[in-house]
Amino acid sequence: MLARMENTQSTSGSSALLKVGCHELVIGMYISELDQPWANTPFPVGGFHVKKVNHIETLQRICRYVLIDVNRGKRPKRQRRAELTVLSGARKNSPIATEMKIDRDAYPITSTTKQEIDNVVRLYANLNLELEQTYSRARAGEGLELGKLDQPITEAIECLVRNPAAFIWYLNTDPTQALKTSYCVRAAIWSALLARNVGLPEAEIKILFLGTLIADIGLSLLPERLVEKRKFFKKKDFIAYSKHTQFSLEILGEEKDVDSKIVAIARGHHERHDGNGFPRKLNGEQIPVLAKFANIGYSFERLLHCDSGKKMRSPSTAISRLYKQRKLKFSEQLVVEFIHALGMYPAGSVVELGSGELALVLEQSENEKLAPCVALVTNSSKKVLSRVKHLDLSSLDQYSDRRSIVKIVDPNQFGIDPRIYALKMFGRRIGIGSLSIRL
Repeated sequence: MLARMENTQSTSGSSALLKVGCHELVIGMYISELDQPWANTPFPVGGFHVKKVNHIETLQRICRYVLIDVNRGKRPKRQRRAELTVLSGARKNSPIATEMKIDRDAYPITSTTKQEIDNVVRLYANLNLELEQTYSRARAGEGLELGKLDQPITEAIECLVRNPAAFIWYLNTDPTQALKTSYCVRAAIWSALLARNVGLPEAEIKILFLGTLIADIGLSLLPERLVEKRKFFKKKDFIAYSKHTQFSLEILGEEKDVDSKIVAIARGHHERHDGNGFPRKLNGEQIPVLAKFANIGYSFERLLHCDSGKKMRSPSTAISRLYKQRKLKFSEQLVVEFIHALGMYPAGSVVELGSGELALVLEQSENEKLAPCVALVTNSSKKVLSRVKHLDLSSLDQYSDRRSIVKIVDPNQFGIDPRIYALKMFGRRIGIGSLSIRL
């Protein structure tokens, strides 16, 4: 077996096999071959994902080398270091960020997605309605009446604090943007999700939420062709577009008792960590902290809805693109915390299992990041099931590869529309309004 593995590196077919020493193993790698007979080990014949530290410890005791499939799992650090890009050089020249104090345990989860999903739908609709009216008043030159946003914001934050998974699920499975200001609501939720994950006080999260909601209010005074545009600005158009920040500040300046942190969010949410943002080209620690949170919220939302809301990328693709912009557009620490908040397999993602079945990720497991709760939506032949089957991957055989996640897939490739499942995965709703429950 060992002789067979010498100098092995195959990239044929769907596999890319790489020989690594067991000292290089990390969680997330896919083990394809061992330098020992499979029968002498506790592992399943044919390969498996490294899911736990004790998997690594066991391999280090019984093997010197293994073959990993880099198409099905993580690459070794030495290979990732060898794949430096132009962005890597730019990151080296970016400002050094001061580390924030993080408290991921500040807000324990106290409810389930099933208990919260209907609250999320109601709160999301209320926020959209109130914000659209706020922007309409801005277009008409009237007062914003920000007090009308207070209750829906407070209720949304309380729901997010109890269980963020419900909001993540709904925003990732129902990409509908019914109103032109819907992207602001979604950006505010994403930024508040990040704030919850790092442990900001609820009072700060509320300021962040409101600031993110109205940070782009100056866009209401721009021509629609500029508002709808997402990329490839000509210089003349970009100069015109960037003026919306000043318009936002002027609108907020006419309001009484607006918190200075809200103004700072409106002024700074387009600044970049490397100093190439606008309007003041601030960098690093010059950018207000809450503006950094709002920037990630808006940027992630635009990465999801890459075509003015008409097309939606998968959450994992958007996260991957966000990660590539670390140390350039954003503080690396905040990007990492945002990814941690959404999870390695974000709720709403479609994944392929080792069995060939496709599944929708429902919720992350707190202790098993590689083994979330999922709902099987196709059989092994990729035929859509008439009834979905819920499955907690963390409760299965720890070495089983049949029900391990192989990769995240594009649902459009298999004719799967996550919107169909948005409200169907958590039981049937019985009752009316606030008296209803899900069974």
